[in-house]
Amino acid sequence: MLLLPGDGSAQARALTDGAAARLRPRPHAGLSDTHGLDAVPQALREAANAAAAAEARSGHELVPFASLAGQVLVTAPETRGLLRELSAVRIAPLADYDREHGTDLIASLRAFLEHHGQWGAAATSLGVHRHTLHSRVDRIRALLDVDLGSAHVRAELLLALSAWPGENADADGVVRTSRP
Repeated sequence: MLLLPGDGSAQARALTDGAAARLRPRPHAGLSDTHGLDAVPQALREAANAAAAAEARSGHELVPFASLAGQVLVTAPETRGLLRELSAVRIAPLADYDREHGTDLIASLRAFLEHHGQWGAAATSLGVHRHTLHSRVDRIRALLDVDLGSAHVRAELLLALSAWPGENADADGVVRTSRP
């Protein structure tokens, strides 16, 4: 742990670049937002969460906490286990159905959610017709017995997908996305 004065991002980058040049395996580090001395515990939590994200991202030795928007829950050790449990309950039935029937419900759900329920964009990303996606989403609704019209349900399913140990997941079940 290292406390830097003011906005120490330039010093932190120089330190990690220097350490990366000398150490193998390459070190990972997290950088908190700038805080006063009265907020050191918060800065330490932010830095620890950013360091966990750095470790999960190949090739990223220094990750600023501010860059984790939308990823804090899937990289924080405290929530990773809970999200894995959620994915086992919510996503496993889809995986079982996909395996048994040769369907692609998990990818369809992900596309539907990541495209904010916009049928055309989600279907295009999957390379299928809108009606095909409608059928798949209807099957998902029935299998999971959920209301995809509820923002809370959609948010829960998206979080469950983020922890699903599919082809893009690391050993801890954290899904690596193409986001920086």
